[in-house]
Amino acid sequence: MSIKILFGFLDTIDILLLLREDEFIMLSRIQAKFSHVDPQNIYRKLEKLAEQSIVLKQNLKKAGKRVEPGGCKVEYKLSPRGADVKKEVIKKALKMFEPVIDATVKKKIQEQEAVKYDHMDEEIIQDFIMEFSEEVSESCDDAMIRELQRMLKKLLEKYFF
Repeated sequence: MSIKILFGFLDTIDILLLLREDEFIMLSRIQAKFSHVDPQNIYRKLEKLAEQSIVLKQNLKKAGKRVEPGGCKVEYKLSPRGADVKKEVIKKALKMFEPVIDATVKKKIQEQEAVKYDHMDEEIIQDFIMEFSEEVSESCDDAMIRELQRMLKKLLEKYFF
């Protein structure tokens, strides 16, 4: 498949993602979204999608809407069939990109964990132990608090250093 055909295919998918089932969108607005593509190519793609009953085309004059001189005279929206096609395209894309999405999410989580651990220093551990000691001081004697502090420090150092 040539690059030109591939990008044309991707533009068609992008059109499907732009259109909605519940609202018509004027051709000029669709073409503006795809400023990198020849407007005639967008029109032809929409016409082919209309021929396949994937989009519905509405003539503004026939719909009783005002048309500016020289302005856009048609608008499009997804048909029920087009909405189903759009859902399938999204489902396939998500399935296809699932490994990439999973890897990205895992990487972000690891980066966030690394940041958390990088900020855990001796001073923070001491502050945490002191706060913990204050919380348990009413329910434990001094010997028990010292033992709990020792255990807590050991665990914090194990997980953060």
